[in-house]
Amino acid sequence: MSSTKTYIFALASLLAGAIIYITCRTHIIFVEWLHMDAFPSWQANTSNPFIYWLVFCLPDGLWYLALLLIQQRLLIKKSFISRICAITAVLSPFVIEWFQALHWMRGTFDWFDIITYLLILIIFLLCVKRNS
Repeated sequence: MSSTKTYIFALASLLAGAIIYITCRTHIIFVEWLHMDAFPSWQANTSNPFIYWLVFCLPDGLWYLALLLIQQRLLIKKSFISRICAITAVLSPFVIEWFQALHWMRGTFDWFDIITYLLILIIFLLCVKRNS
């Protein structure tokens, strides 16, 4: 994939995650700080596992995909720093979830997040391998 397409796809992934987050979640401090309360908010029935995943896990997965796409462009240089950045990008959401599980970081540990990150990573690696 060309670098322009990669950046466009990464930006679209970021925006899609942000739109889901802003419109489907409540009590978002960032939204309250910016006085963006005018955005329509939709209360989802999160007792349904799919809706729960859609509202709470998919935005994180889309943001993770954007991170992977951007780091892939950085890895082209094959420098030591770019490889460290790539490893950090791949591991960071998993580390953050485990830190939340250990109460070393604020947030809620969620197995659905781990599964979402794994699916995104597997699909990403399969696509990279197919295009190589």
